[in-house]
Amino acid sequence: MMKKAIVIIFPEEEFLGTRKRCIPLFNECIKKRYLENKFELVVVGYKGARSGVVTIEPDRVIDADITSDEALFLRPNFEKLASMLCSEEYEQIVVGGFHIEDCVQKFAKAVFELNQNTTIDSDLTDNFHNISVYQNNWDISKFNPNQQIERYLRFVGRTKSSMINDAISKFKHPVWGISSRELKALEDGVNESGEENGK
Repeated sequence: MMKKAIVIIFPEEEFLGTRKRCIPLFNECIKKRYLENKFELVVVGYKGARSGVVTIEPDRVIDADITSDEALFLRPNFEKLASMLCSEEYEQIVVGGFHIEDCVQKFAKAVFELNQNTTIDSDLTDNFHNISVYQNNWDISKFNPNQQIERYLRFVGRTKSSMINDAISKFKHPVWGISSRELKALEDGVNESGEENGK
């Protein structure tokens, strides 16, 4: 039987700022969604770093080619990290960590090139606190990727449509796990908002 993995990338405590109180719930979410469903826990960290916000003992630790200090002016080699994961050995890979718009997305796309059964759990990222507190029907035990669209729909008509169009373009990549139906709902919302505002 092939393995499954939840990969948390660069889980540095300082990325949470004043929200470190959510660390226990973050780890409980990893347990409920993934470890109880027979996923391996893989932590990808900066060279010489500890597991940070991940307080559960990981099954594997992969070190990046740079330290957290070097990350201020260098980017990790995401293709090399994806290769070190041995992505092809897994039937499913889910990626979380820090930060969702940068390293998480870039790493997940690099892994996707090796294994197309790769998605991002956007709840288990720097979005965690706001999602767990404010998202309607948030479920600690199950990730619903389409709830990301609900969040954007709240801002239709209250923010620049170009920002939402950028999100639509981003969400078209399969790593986000967004259904075409949900994407269309967001596109329709932006179009209707533009018509109402005479755009």
